[in-house]
Amino acid sequence: MPLGAALDLDGQLTTSMVRSADILGYKTNPHSDMAETGGKVLRTLVDLPLSKKRITRAFLKLPFLLQGRLSTNERPYDAIYERAEALVRAKPDLNDITLFNGHQYLDITESGQSVLVTYCGPDKSVAEKACREIGEMLLAARNEFVQDFPNPEAVFQEILSGTLGRPAILGDFGDRVLAGAPGASTEIISLALNRFPNLRGACVILDPPAVERCQRAGEGSSLNLTFGGRHTPNMEPVTARATVRQLLSGDFQNRGPYMKGVPALLGPTAHVSVGKLEILITSISPMVQDPAAYESFGISLAELDFAVAKSGSHFRLNFIAVGSPTIVRTDGLTSWDFRRFDYRRAKFVLPREEWPEKFAKNNTAADFLVKHVFVLGRTV
Repeated sequence: MPLGAALDLDGQLTTSMVRSADILGYKTNPHSDMAETGGKVLRTLVDLPLSKKRITRAFLKLPFLLQGRLSTNERPYDAIYERAEALVRAKPDLNDITLFNGHQYLDITESGQSVLVTYCGPDKSVAEKACREIGEMLLAARNEFVQDFPNPEAVFQEILSGTLGRPAILGDFGDRVLAGAPGASTEIISLALNRFPNLRGACVILDPPAVERCQRAGEGSSLNLTFGGRHTPNMEPVTARATVRQLLSGDFQNRGPYMKGVPALLGPTAHVSVGKLEILITSISPMVQDPAAYESFGISLAELDFAVAKSGSHFRLNFIAVGSPTIVRTDGLTSWDFRRFDYRRAKFVLPREEWPEKFAKNNTAADFLVKHVFVLGRTV
């Protein structure tokens, strides 16, 4: 019986995963094709046993971690994805080519970029050739996978000058909950309160003890409240005079297109006002990537100068209809500064670093790929 899975594009493929499954795939980033990818996996699993064809996979693992430009509709990825799609269209038996970005914060031995080609024809060299070609393109473009974002202060200045449309939706890159951060960063809130007090904004932050304090105080009360910064190293909490506007269950439903209709939970939540900021203090790490996270609780984004999403990519799909999404460079556990983490198993290089001899003879892409491509096949 064939086995398949539709994975997140950030999937960290391992040799064991590829040996165990026949179909592993995904396509876009931001993830706009979740349903379509699942459908393709299911159709392939149904069709293959009926066709009696042999599945051949070519799997390539490149031990380098990307530091930005991960969107499949922006350079340099767009050209690589277009070539992969062209190869699939040109050969009916070439079922799928997927590039996996890998998960940069996993400390595993098989860390890095993956290319997986699924082929159902008689000539297994087709899969290997396609895998090598896409791998060559990745290596050739590796120095372009570095991205810097404006810091929050620069973005606030753009809002004030009118060069960035309102409301600006700030992707808090260093505190991305979907990537594993807690959602407790105070960087944007502190900057807004101390340097840009006239900007109207909506923010979200994790702090269960602060929620409990607000619950004891009750709706309509004002109190000196300390919140945020409890779970991120070197992050200071905020202490400010807050008014408790609402005490909420924290349940809402994403409106999409990313994760449309999927229920979301913030846990018991306190909606407080501090200066001109509307802040949701949550009991569960806030997976805020959708306007519904604010608007479901009566916070009108149209009346604000900015709002914060705890995301670095997918929020753009959902917020583009209501504001101007922009990613901001913030401190936190999901920044691009990988060398500050204590990786013990993962052995990798970063874009713009020199390739060690142990990875590639003479540092050429061809020599590297020859050593790391292998083909797996089985009949279902």
